Amino acid sequence: MTEIIHNNTSQTTLLLTKYSIPFVQDRLVKRERLFALLDEGLSRRLTLISGLAGAGKTTLLSSWLASRSISSVAWITLDTGDNDPVRFWNYLLAALKKTFPDLHIDIPSFSSSPTLAELELVIAVLINSLAARAATIVIIMDDYQVIDNPVIQANMSLLIDHLPAHVHIYLAGRISFSLPLARLRARAQLLEIHSPDLRFRNDEINAFFHLTPECKLDNTEIALLEEKTEGWAAGLRLVSIFLRSLSHKSHFFAAFKGTHYSVADYLLTEVFYQQPEETQFFLLYTSVPQHMTSSLCDAITERHDSETMLVRLERANLFLFSLDTTHCWYRYHHLFSDFLRWYLKQKKPDFIPILLTRAIAWYVQHDMRLDAIELALIWRDFDQATDLLVSIADSLLERHELTTLLRLVEQLPPSHAKKYPQLLVCQCWALLTIGQVEAAERCLDLVSDMAVQPEVSYDIITIRMMITTLRGDTAQKFEQAAHTDQSPSWLHGVPSLQQGLLNVFHGDHIAGKKAFTEASQIGLKANNYYGALVATCQLATLEQAQGKLHQSANTYTKALQTAQVDTAFLDASPAHIGLAGILLEWNDLVEADEHIQCGIRQSQQSGNQATLLSSYLALAQLYQARGETTATEKTVQEIEGLLQAQKHSSFLLYLLADTIIRMYLLQNNISAARKWERFCLPATSPPLDPFSLFALCSAARLRLAEHNFHAALRMLDPLRQYAEANQFYGPLLTVLLLQARALHALAKQSQALTILARAFALAEPERYCRTFLETGTPMVHLVSQLLLAQNQGYLKAAKCSRHYVQSIFSLLVGEKQKTAQLIPVVAPSSHHLLSTRELEILQLIAYGFSNQEIALF
Repeated sequence: MTEIIHNNTSQTTLLLTKYSIPFVQDRLVKRERLFALLDEGLSRRLTLISGLAGAGKTTLLSSWLASRSISSVAWITLDTGDNDPVRFWNYLLAALKKTFPDLHIDIPSFSSSPTLAELELVIAVLINSLAARAATIVIIMDDYQVIDNPVIQANMSLLIDHLPAHVHIYLAGRISFSLPLARLRARAQLLEIHSPDLRFRNDEINAFFHLTPECKLDNTEIALLEEKTEGWAAGLRLVSIFLRSLSHKSHFFAAFKGTHYSVADYLLTEVFYQQPEETQFFLLYTSVPQHMTSSLCDAITERHDSETMLVRLERANLFLFSLDTTHCWYRYHHLFSDFLRWYLKQKKPDFIPILLTRAIAWYVQHDMRLDAIELALIWRDFDQATDLLVSIADSLLERHELTTLLRLVEQLPPSHAKKYPQLLVCQCWALLTIGQVEAAERCLDLVSDMAVQPEVSYDIITIRMMITTLRGDTAQKFEQAAHTDQSPSWLHGVPSLQQGLLNVFHGDHIAGKKAFTEASQIGLKANNYYGALVATCQLATLEQAQGKLHQSANTYTKALQTAQVDTAFLDASPAHIGLAGILLEWNDLVEADEHIQCGIRQSQQSGNQATLLSSYLALAQLYQARGETTATEKTVQEIEGLLQAQKHSSFLLYLLADTIIRMYLLQNNISAARKWERFCLPATSPPLDPFSLFALCSAARLRLAEHNFHAALRMLDPLRQYAEANQFYGPLLTVLLLQARALHALAKQSQALTILARAFALAEPERYCRTFLETGTPMVHLVSQLLLAQNQGYLKAAKCSRHYVQSIFSLLVGEKQKTAQLIPVVAPSSHHLLSTRELEILQLIAYGFSNQEIALF
C-alpha cells in the first residue's frame, strides 16, 4: 500500500508499511526485563537499541508498544534509500501525520540538495508543533544503521537537543550510532541497550520454546542451546522451526553449529554478503584463531590496519565481541565463527595451512605456545601440535598443569605421541600424580618397548619404582631407587622420595624422615615445588602414623607454605586434607571444614582423583561428626562413583574402606559395611605393611560388630605387635581400643581396663579425640568403668589423667545422644514436678547407664 505525499512542485511516493508499526504475533515471549528498560526511555530524550542482525530489536520494540498504552507513536522502518535528507524527513513527517492528522508541515521544494540551514527551518517548525501537544509522543526509527548522511545526522542532533520533554526518540540498528552522545549521557538523557542486554537468557529461552508444544526442551537442552546460540534471537527462531520437522531431537543439540544449513543461509545472505569484499576476506581469515587481537590479525592477513578494522566491526555489531575492557582481545559469536570457518574451507581450502602457520608463528613469538597447540588441534594439524607440545611438556609438569598436559596428549593420534618417548614419560608421570596408577603403568609399558636415550631410561626406572611402591611390592627393587641426577626438574627429588617410602616400609623411620627431608630440599632447589610439597606431606604422614599429631600438623602447615612460594597454581590438596584429618581428630570441625573445602576445590582444578577421593572421605567424616546422616550417605555415594570411574592404589582403597566401614558401623549398618569390605579389601589377608594395617583394622571392626570377639582378638594381636615394632602409635591406639572393646564384651574386665588405660596414656599428650568417639557405642560404658576404677584407686600405674578421661567420656556421651533411639520420658504432672537433676538421671537411665556410671555425671 502506498500514499502520495504532495509538496509545492513535486510528489513523492511513500510506502505506508515503512511507517506502520510491525505486526505482533500472539505467541511471543514477553521480555519484561527489557520492557522495563524501554519504559525508562520514557523519562529520557533518546534511547538507543543496538545489536546483532537478528537480535530481536524490531520484535522487542513492537511487542513493547503492544503491551503499553502509548497512544501517540510514530514508527519508521528505514532502508538505504532513506539516506537522502528530503526522503528521510518526508517519511518522518508522514509517520507523524499518521498519528496527528492535523500536523501541517511539508518539505519545501529545492532546486538542488537542501542545505543544513534550510532543513533546520523545517525542524524548528516540527519542534514547535510537537511542543504544543500535551500527550507523550514516542518516535521509533528502526534499522537506523543505514543512515550515515552527515546532513541527516546534524538534523537529528538538532532535533534531539531541543526535543520537548514529553517527546522521546528510540533508535534501533545494528551499529553504534554516529551522534554526539556525551552531553546526553552526562545529563542522564540517554538510555543505551546493547547486544548483551538483548540476548535471551535461560528462563526466556525456556519460555520461548514452551510457546510451541512440539518444541518443549528439558533443562539440559536449554542450557546447551543458550551456550551455542549465546541467546541470539534469530538462531533460536531457526532452531524452533527446524525442530518442528524432527521426530527425534536427541542428537540435534550436540551437532548444532553455525554450519547448520538454516543458520548458514541466514548468516550468508543477511550478514556476510552485506559486507564489502575487503571485510569479507578479513572475516574469513581472522576466523582461524579462536580469539584475536589486532597484532595477530595483522600477522594472519598481512595488513597493518587490523585495529581499525576490529573497531569498525565491533561498532557495526558484526558478531564480534570484546573480551576485555581495553578492547584488546576479541572473538566472534560461536555460530558466526562456525559459519566463517566452514565458508573458508569451501572457498579457500588451500590457503588454510598458510593462515594457520602465520597464526601459530605469532603465538610462538609471543610465548603463547599453549594457544598455538590448541589452535593446531582445532585445525587437526597434528604435526605442529605434537612438536609444540613436546617443547613445553616439561614446563607443564613443573607448573603442575597436569590436566592440561593430559588433555592435549589425549587429542593427539597415538601414532604422533609414539614418536616422542619423552612426551609419553611426561604423560606417565602426570597420570601417576593424579592417582591413575594403572593408566600410568600401561603408558610406561608402551614407552619401555621403544628405543630411548639413556636419560629417558633413568626416568622410566624412577617412575616404574614409584608404581611398584604404590602397589605395595617393595621387596625386590629396594636398591634401585637411587637414580638419577639427569632427570628433568619435575623428577628432581623423586628418587629420594622413593627411598623414603621404601625406608618406611622396611621400618627404618629415621632414614625415611631423612630421605623425605632431602627430597623436599632437592625439589625446592630445582623449583619443583609440587615435588617438595609431596615429600613434606609424606613426612607429615609418617609423623601422624607415629602418633605425633602436633608435629605432623606443623609439617603440613610447612607444606602449605611451600605451595605459596610458587606464583602459579599449585595443588596443595594433600596438605589441606592431611591437616584436615588432624583437625578432625582434635574435633575442631570448623577449621577442618575450611581445609576440606580447599582440598576439594584444588583437587578438582588439578584433576587429581586420588586427593579428590581423600577430600570427599574427609568431608564424609565431617558430616558424620556433625550427625548429618543424609549428607554422609550422599558423600559416600559420590566416593563410590569416583571409585567406579577408575582404579586406584591399594593403599587408598584400604584407607577408604577403613574409614567408611567405621562410619557405617557407627550407624549400625553392618550390611553396608560388609559390602565395602568385599569391595575394597582382598579376599585373603594381605601381608602386614603400612598399607594393609588399615585393611586389617577394618576387618577386625566388622568381627566385633558381628559379635565374633575371639576372631577379632586373633586378628588384632599381630596388628598390635606390628604397630609396636614399627612405632606406628597412631594405628596402635586404634588397635588397643578395639582390643579393649573385645575383652570387655568377653567379660574380661581387668584386661580390658588395663589396655584402655594404656590407650589413654598413649593418646593424652597429642589430645586424640575422635578415635575414641568412633570406636563404637560400647566405648561409653568401658570408659565409664575406667573412671570408676580410677575413683576407687585401681589402675594406679595408669599414666593418664582423670581429667582427660573425663573429657573423652563427656564427648562419648554427647555422641551417643546424637545416635541413640531415646526412650521417651513421660512429662511429670504439675503435682509432682521433678528437678533438672532428676530429669537428667531419668534420661541417663534411658540411655542404659548403671547407677555407678550415672554417679560420674
